[in-house]
Amino acid sequence: MLTIEEEHALVEKAQKDIAYFDALYDHYYLPIFYYVAKRTESKELAGEITSTVFLKALENIKNYKFQGLPFSSWLYRIAQNALTDVYRKNKSAHIIDVSTKQLESIQMELDLGEKEEQIEAVLALLPKLLEEEVVLIELRYFEERKYKEIAEILNITEESARVKIHRVIVKLKGMLNLNLKK
Repeated sequence: MLTIEEEHALVEKAQKDIAYFDALYDHYYLPIFYYVAKRTESKELAGEITSTVFLKALENIKNYKFQGLPFSSWLYRIAQNALTDVYRKNKSAHIIDVSTKQLESIQMELDLGEKEEQIEAVLALLPKLLEEEVVLIELRYFEERKYKEIAEILNITEESARVKIHRVIVKLKGMLNLNLKK
């Protein structure tokens, strides 16, 4: 694992000589691929999107500006934009792949307790959310990213990330209460 300082030094080298981009590619290919694969319907599509991400990163490396965040935040933003493009073209392409362990943090946020049917209700509600809302839930609760990194990935302010996530949680609680009363 590279420190932010080591990573930044490598990015600066890649900005001057693209041969150094190989090290960034090697370091981040699998994490970006897994990020994309968890959100798409096939490994082939995930591979195509991941290739697009690194091609765009390579083409734009000279425009990258260090802002105190990991370089991966920039790559995840490119990946999220590529995923959004795919979702717009094919609504069924978005897959939500989440483990029981990953559900624990949202379960606590929604104050659900441990009832299995409540967890299943949350999973059933996720596809009913707007695309941006699902992305916010995935980043914050399933991937446990900090607000600052979410803001960087989505190209919004940190405060905006906090507010939007809070609103999605309130919306989910309301939807959950309606479902559980039925």
